[in-house]
Amino acid sequence: MADERDPAHERIERLNQRFAGLAGWCFDHRFVVVLVCLLAFAGSLTLAAKIQQDASYESYFNEGDHTYEAYQKYLDDFGSDEVSYIGYEIPDLPHGVWNVDAMAALISLTEALEDEVPFVYEVTSLSNAELITPTEDGLAIRKLWRDFPHTQAAMDEARAIFLAKPMYVGGLVTKDARHGAISIDMDRSSTDAIEDIRLDPEGGDGPPNLYPQATYDKLDEIMARPEYATLRFDHSGDVPMNAVYNRIIENESDFLQYVSSGVIGLLLLVFLRSFVGVFAPLAIVQVAVMATVGFIGAVGWKLDILFGQMPNLIVTVGVAEAVHILIEFRLWFHELGDRRAALVRTLSLVGAPCLLTSTTTAVGFLALQVSPVLTLSHMAVYSAFGVMAAFLVTLTLLPALLSFGPRTPSAKALARAAKEKES
Repeated sequence: MADERDPAHERIERLNQRFAGLAGWCFDHRFVVVLVCLLAFAGSLTLAAKIQQDASYESYFNEGDHTYEAYQKYLDDFGSDEVSYIGYEIPDLPHGVWNVDAMAALISLTEALEDEVPFVYEVTSLSNAELITPTEDGLAIRKLWRDFPHTQAAMDEARAIFLAKPMYVGGLVTKDARHGAISIDMDRSSTDAIEDIRLDPEGGDGPPNLYPQATYDKLDEIMARPEYATLRFDHSGDVPMNAVYNRIIENESDFLQYVSSGVIGLLLLVFLRSFVGVFAPLAIVQVAVMATVGFIGAVGWKLDILFGQMPNLIVTVGVAEAVHILIEFRLWFHELGDRRAALVRTLSLVGAPCLLTSTTTAVGFLALQVSPVLTLSHMAVYSAFGVMAAFLVTLTLLPALLSFGPRTPSAKALARAAKEKES
């Protein structure tokens, strides 16, 4: 047995007493605690509304990184290097992409992409690519749909000429001439300032109004039009990849959190069989998650591709601590017969272990902060913040919520507890 005069033992005892005092204060000022948590949630929600998503590969670099600086210099000199690349084929028509009717659809599609898609710098396809051929007087620069007759014979002639040009084979048309492609160069980059990537200056900063989502959505809408039904598309490149990643960050992480919260809530209902036992842990983790998102917004970071794991991490940590306190509280409530005394006793016993587990988890995440990969470094900080936020909310909001209810256990509850103790 530890000597009561041992300094480490005395420090732990003082810590336990402080947690006991915190439980008593939260019990006596339950409405203040709940109000502060609601205000913190609302403030975090306000900060979260201004956060952008950024899944581009640029988000992996620090501003002082030499590679990133060279990339920024390239953007300053040459503009955006981001592209959208649309591959297509026409499997149901003779001559494939060189079918005269398919070529008419391609020229219409190329013009629609040039005229309607936001943030586009240049669109290049077989229909408008410059075809340079030698003549007796020098060189002739022609374009397919402008300078060739609109007949199948002319398309067959153009096919032979294009396939003889290495600069087009593998880029705008495959060697077997069965597949074609449209290259769309952008005049924006995912790293540009927010005011430069808004589609509508007054439309807010929601993803549908920002590049690349606005560009990607318009591309999808155009390709789905019935006049291009004969063309089968495959869409790739920076624009669709970044847009889909951003959408995953925005939607899938929330969906996964709702699913995991629903499963955890069901398990809590089965084992704890009380409204507070289900509602309190889930409310705690929602406040902690929103506080973490608010923290990200407050420091001016963006939601990156690693953010998706953070909500479920906090759900795991927060619910585990809350369940530990709930089970200990139920035992002491039946033992002591007084709700306030049970809360004080519970936190005096489990407060220090919860602090140690949360702190060691947070420090483990912070160890990754030295990583040169920016997204990993950011994830280390906001995950550590989220773990400690979950701990703080658990040890304040949970006692406040548990303070609501009968001051003493009912006879039925005591009988059930006695029966469970015997078994």
